[in-house]
Amino acid sequence: MTEGRLKSSLGVYIILIHFLTYLTVFVYFIFNWYNLEFLQSALVIIVPLFASLTAIVLKKIIQDEFPAGDLVSKAKVFVSFFIPSIFFIILLMVLTKQAIKPFLSIENFTTLLGAIETAFAVNIGLIVRKLFDN
Repeated sequence: MTEGRLKSSLGVYIILIHFLTYLTVFVYFIFNWYNLEFLQSALVIIVPLFASLTAIVLKKIIQDEFPAGDLVSKAKVFVSFFIPSIFFIILLMVLTKQAIKPFLSIENFTTLLGAIETAFAVNIGLIVRKLFDN
């Protein structure tokens, strides 16, 4: 895979998981699996990281700056998709578990989401900034 293809594929993937996460939270709220307090708590924690990463990616997509470039290693491709995927899966697991059978108070829910965001923000940020912010 070339660097240009990696950038364009990863960019679309990040935007997709961004909106799927928002959609999940709102669907849980619409079906009354989350009350307003849980909806607000989830969005306050989730929006900043996703918004900052998506803004960086959208800037490149709008500028259409994905020259083919050199071939990238399979390890780079794997890590570039693996870290955001794990983040998305863990986030969805916590959001879904809390929606189906609440196991955390609002304070603990917010703390757990914050910990997940913190744990992955640095790694995802490194990948996105390395590929898209130049």
